[in-house]
Amino acid sequence: MGNIQKDNRVDPVLKQIIQMPSQADSTAADVAGLKADLNSLLKKLRDTGLMK
Repeated sequence: MGNIQKDNRVDPVLKQIIQMPSQADSTAADVAGLKADLNSLLKKLRDTGLMK
């Protein structure tokens, strides 16, 4: 998505719509931690309407 934000051909309003909060890199040391990080990403995608 970072490339879309820099593309002058994309409408500025559309750029605002497709933005979502940043997601920190995973520092999970086990499967449970990775699951929590993935679920956090999925929640952000749903909250911004990028995923149903």
